[in-house]
Amino acid sequence: MRNLGSLIFTIIIISCSLFPELSRRDFTYDNKNNKQNIEILVPKGYAKTEKIIDSAGNQHQLFYYGNAILYTGYYTDTTKSFQSIDTSFHIPLPHPRGGLIYKGIDSAHLYFREIRLYNGLRFGYKNVSQAQEGAFDSALNYSSLRSPFK
Repeated sequence: MRNLGSLIFTIIIISCSLFPELSRRDFTYDNKNNKQNIEILVPKGYAKTEKIIDSAGNQHQLFYYGNAILYTGYYTDTTKSFQSIDTSFHIPLPHPRGGLIYKGIDSAHLYFREIRLYNGLRFGYKNVSQAQEGAFDSALNYSSLRSPFK
């Protein structure tokens, strides 16, 4: 099991060096009155960032790249979502840390992806062009593997 952890860590480090256009940021959220902090990666070049807490207590950190949006969220109400994904059409893949991965292309031929972990964390993007897809996927992969277990 320790070798698997070392392998995953090595893959994360190598994938980060393959995409130098990524930068490290922190996502801090309140988990039942206990502040949690995880390191995330985001593609460089975002125009603005915004933190939103909705009436249900769901917390989001958004990064805007023109029409494209990358987000990290902690959900206290998992029936809510940041982006609408037709789960009857999009069949999820399992995530190695426990959760589901949805990915697809919308009617404008732009990519979307969301990783829903069982611990309430979500990592996603929407309105991403094919040219941006690799950097955004790397950011989500790294961030979701850095998240705490349930």
